[in-house]
Amino acid sequence: MERLKDDSILRFINAVFHDNIPWRIVKALTKEEGGLTLRELARRVGVAPKTLYRHIDRLQRAGVLEVHKPSPRIKLIRLNGHYIWLKEFLGEAHGE
Repeated sequence: MERLKDDSILRFINAVFHDNIPWRIVKALTKEEGGLTLRELARRVGVAPKTLYRHIDRLQRAGVLEVHKPSPRIKLIRLNGHYIWLKEFLGEAHGE
């Protein structure tokens, strides 16, 4: 894909889904290598942790996210390895 097409696609996705919580979750997770805790992800997405649970569960069942528990009290949420390409795509579209 050309650079212009990548930018156009990203602008379209953002215009259509900019207030879509699952899209905001995915965008937040593309910026983190090791994943985010539920509390930090909720802060970055701008919703309460309780609200986030439903969306995380749905995205996890769809295979988009992975949830790891490094300890009983901590959950790390990150993109599934199949979607790592989004990090590069979103980074390039923003000129990073």
